[in-house]
Amino acid sequence: MKIFDFETWIKKSLLVISQDGALCKLHIDEILPNIDFQNKKEIFSVCIEYFNKAVNLASEISKGIKIELHIELKSTSNYIQYTPKELSELLEHIDEYSMPELLLFEPTRNIILPKLERYMSPLPFSLNLSENCYTNYTEYRTLDEMRDNEKFTRWFNLIYWKE
Repeated sequence: MKIFDFETWIKKSLLVISQDGALCKLHIDEILPNIDFQNKKEIFSVCIEYFNKAVNLASEISKGIKIELHIELKSTSNYIQYTPKELSELLEHIDEYSMPELLLFEPTRNIILPKLERYMSPLPFSLNLSENCYTNYTEYRTLDEMRDNEKFTRWFNLIYWKE
């Protein structure tokens, strides 16, 4: 079995982004195909580790790149559930059936006004992240989902961006 070369993927992605502004994304299971996705703490620690690696590698090579890690949380309510207050609460809500994904892209200045009902908040606790990184908790649903009184989609995001 071939071992995934994360550093090469970062370098190739940065080249593609610089040439045509593409969005490059990678699911965590592509890096580590044998990870136990039933173990939420392991999922989270691996995601933090690879997010920090991506930030460190990309920030040495390129400026103005935005890096995001998206971890989906279980959607259980058609009411806003609000921000987890501590790490254990966040871990409890990780959706082990959804694959975390790492995104690299060049941010645009265009403002898009999506038709969403949305709640966003930084996490009230700190994580061991690289400089110029922050956390974001989001709940949202589309206009159609609002009309049908469907559940909110919930995400935890790690974000790096330095102009």
